[in-house]
Amino acid sequence: MRSDSPWRRADAREQKSFATRRRIYEAALEEFRSEGVDAASIARIALRAGVSRPSFYFHFPTKRHVLLELQWVLENEVVGRISALATPREALHGFVDALVEVEDRVGRSGLFQEVVKNRARPPEDAGLEEMPMPSVQEVQRRFEQAEAAGQLRAGFDPERATRLFLTGVFGYLIAAPADAEEERADLHALVGLYLA
Repeated sequence: MRSDSPWRRADAREQKSFATRRRIYEAALEEFRSEGVDAASIARIALRAGVSRPSFYFHFPTKRHVLLELQWVLENEVVGRISALATPREALHGFVDALVEVEDRVGRSGLFQEVVKNRARPPEDAGLEEMPMPSVQEVQRRFEQAEAAGQLRAGFDPERATRLFLTGVFGYLIAAPADAEEERADLHALVGLYLA
């Protein structure tokens, strides 16, 4: 919610709308976990949330928009966990650890991979073209720090390193092995390819 005053409180109608959106979001995640995103039914999600189908569409134009909401929540969590880490190496390794832990918590049932796929190809009407993603900004900031400290491998500038690193990380996560420790080790090795 945005307002002109930080002391403005949501009125009863806004609070009800937020609560409805939250119920729909939670019901959709339950449906995605049990049925998969493609097989998930908007009708079942609405029923679980205790709302009508039009109410679902009012809050989320498509099922993929629910995934975008989950992605936003998870990205901000991961970035929040690493933003205070001091060095680029600590932060990039922390990024890997946070992603693996988030995947474990969301569940290795395929929902996390769907979020990552959705991140790679967001809905065209989502309006994300101009919106920088938190993980992109934080990873690029860390590669800029690495370059300033002489720790970025030769042949990379921070923007290129960010693009290639995140493509590698998210591509790997889409096809990740079921074993979290193997995934963690592989992603830590990927960090090492970019830092001297």
